[in-house]
Amino acid sequence: MSLKIGTKAGLITLVISTFFVLLGLGTVTGGVWLLWLLALAGGALAARHLATALHGTGGAGGAVWQSLLPAAIVGAIDGLALAASTRSRGTLFQHGANVRSVLINVTEEAVSSLTFGQDVTTGSLLLMGTCLLCGVLGALLYHGATLLQQRGVVVSAKPADIEARVRVLTQDWVTRTPVLQEWERRGILRWVPLGLGLVALLVVPLFLGTYWNQVLGSVGIYILMGLGLNVVVGFAGLLDIGYVAFFAIGAYTLGMLNSPHFDIYMGFWLVVPVAIALAAFAGILLGVPVLRMRGDYLAIVTLGFGEIIRLLSLNLVSLTHGPQGVLKIQPPSIFGLKLDSPLLFLYLIVLGCFLVMGITRRLRDSSIGRAWMAIREDEDVARGMGINTTRYKLLAFATGAAFAGLGGTIFASRQTAIFPLDFTLFVSVNVLCIIILGGKGSIPGVIVGSLVLMGLPELLRELQEYRLLAYGALLVVMMIVRPEGLWPAARAILERRGPGAEGAKGGGGKEAEGTAVEWGDDLPASLGRPTGAAETRTMPVRPERGRGQNTSDSVILEAREVTKRFGGLTAVNKFDLEIHEGAIESIIGPNGAGKTTFFNVVTGFYQADEGVIRFDGKLTSGLSSDRVTNAGIARTYQNIRLFPNLTTLQNIMVGRHGLLKVNLPGIVLGTRGAATEESRTLDAAHRLLSFVGLAGKGDTLARNLSYGDQRRLEIARALATEPRLLLLDEPTAGMNPQETVEMMAFISNLRDQMNLTVLLIEHDMRVVMGISDRVTVMDYGAKIAEGTPAEIQNDPKVIEAYLGRGAATSKGV
Repeated sequence: MSLKIGTKAGLITLVISTFFVLLGLGTVTGGVWLLWLLALAGGALAARHLATALHGTGGAGGAVWQSLLPAAIVGAIDGLALAASTRSRGTLFQHGANVRSVLINVTEEAVSSLTFGQDVTTGSLLLMGTCLLCGVLGALLYHGATLLQQRGVVVSAKPADIEARVRVLTQDWVTRTPVLQEWERRGILRWVPLGLGLVALLVVPLFLGTYWNQVLGSVGIYILMGLGLNVVVGFAGLLDIGYVAFFAIGAYTLGMLNSPHFDIYMGFWLVVPVAIALAAFAGILLGVPVLRMRGDYLAIVTLGFGEIIRLLSLNLVSLTHGPQGVLKIQPPSIFGLKLDSPLLFLYLIVLGCFLVMGITRRLRDSSIGRAWMAIREDEDVARGMGINTTRYKLLAFATGAAFAGLGGTIFASRQTAIFPLDFTLFVSVNVLCIIILGGKGSIPGVIVGSLVLMGLPELLRELQEYRLLAYGALLVVMMIVRPEGLWPAARAILERRGPGAEGAKGGGGKEAEGTAVEWGDDLPASLGRPTGAAETRTMPVRPERGRGQNTSDSVILEAREVTKRFGGLTAVNKFDLEIHEGAIESIIGPNGAGKTTFFNVVTGFYQADEGVIRFDGKLTSGLSSDRVTNAGIARTYQNIRLFPNLTTLQNIMVGRHGLLKVNLPGIVLGTRGAATEESRTLDAAHRLLSFVGLAGKGDTLARNLSYGDQRRLEIARALATEPRLLLLDEPTAGMNPQETVEMMAFISNLRDQMNLTVLLIEHDMRVVMGISDRVTVMDYGAKIAEGTPAEIQNDPKVIEAYLGRGAATSKGV
């Protein structure tokens, strides 16, 4: 086994090492160190595979010694092959052979570097020996890291683990330093990392020189565009391949209004808001015709938009000067100081990046950001939570376009001339690759992706003709190793750490042990509406009552002759229904009877072909699902439909979206009103989370919850909309008997303690007969019976629908 693992890892390491040597890596500063690093990694890889295969056989010490053999094989294979190839090339050079006619980057300097300046034979032996030692050292380092992890020391290259470890070490340092404790109490300490970063950004460029300042400026412009596209692709999930169009609009706006082109010199600072506004308007124009498109279709349309803008800039000669471009664009100036050097422009770009990052972060952590992420996860359900998806998709396009427009103005001012070839499809593809490489939805990922994608080629420039080949190979390796991105989006940490949090967490573990988790005993009489909400739907506590004792005879939901067809199939056929306020009513029927389709019509997911639906006396048929939800109707789904990549708290906070007064300027500026609204929304989500028995699981991704917990979360999210009518589609499906009993009690509590009317679809007759005031039976889309549970049990039409005509006849009814 050791021989097989060592040989396999050694061959992998050899292929990569040979690839770099053939590219002329020996001429690169520190090239030999990179080869040693590869041998080190190969030894660690062999040790890891052997440890996995053995599963700890022989103890820790035994596993360490057993792994040295495959690690040594890795180093020996790598070193022997490199030594042999280096010796052969050195010998060819000594005999005057023109090796560079075949391998242009294999030079005498490269051979000398790999042989440490010794003669070919001695140097080759040294290379082989050092590679062997590096392989063994890699195995030892792997086992050392494993031992540290077993003792509770975090050893990980994952950004989240590194960040957590740094936070722990920093907190430990703070607790030992009185001055830092005082700074932390005053809130000064949190600004220290930002201040140090700003100082570094101001000081370091002074020592980099013109070339690297120019390179970093280009990276910064791509960061600006990446942050904008991250809103569209990463947050809202809308694939935009024509993003360069907005970049071009910003650049040409500045070029036309601040150059001799039209003999207009408005000045950089006056043109920037105009360019941003025009780019945002163009984003809205693009968004309107593609609102119903997703995936590949959306990508093709946006690609066409990008090409249209490029072709317009190329052919509207009277406006853009066509291929000749716009020349002599004036640089910005501050108090008479012209920003006409790479260093000064770098400072301007850094300022723009910080501004855009701050805005993006506030949007992400607000109701707007949650609406975008809900659309990304499941657009239909997002509408069902009261989100106007049309408005928020247009807002995403406009926001991303505005950031690109800002980047375009800085680009045009720095270049002093722009041409149509500056805005090709290749730019859009680069920005999209930055998002994917860094991690979709991740703000730090955009920065890391830009540095790798735009900065790494410059570091590989010494490889000359082969640098792009090496660059592509590195990208492939990175995407294989980290397919989720170099810096994936961090999970939101919102869970309250107040009194009882640990106890809640302990309770959360009961279900895993096979014991049912209890629902909350007390319903929240008021979830706490954020200030400024458009209307009030309070939930007053009222005395307990028995089944069927309705507090009001008023009809809250009325459906008259509702019909829904799908081609030649009539799923709902002239269906009538009246639901009285405060009642628990059920719709039952065989599979395919049209029950869920009726729910979809009521909630606006489908539009009825015939008939009308009224809620609280107001016509709701024809309304979109978000307007139906905001009117006071909420629902769950037959197959659980949560937002899987959002936490449980975020799922519930999305449910409260329709109750919020979304103030875009307030969110961007971080006003007290916006902060208060967000805090109250989080408090209400915590109360609902505790109410459904999920306290302590607020930071858990919805997809990681058990089935029962997911069903609880879906109900909590529906309750977050503060409905008057709650539609439950098979709420006990997949539950064991104990959980079913708890769910029945919970539904009764909803009706008895809150101002809620409940309409449910259910196949479990014990549930239907146990909690329903009235039952309606559907078959083939039509209503065949309606009455109390006792009446339905003895109705011959119901018996026939479920058991057949023979069963109905044998009952004698």
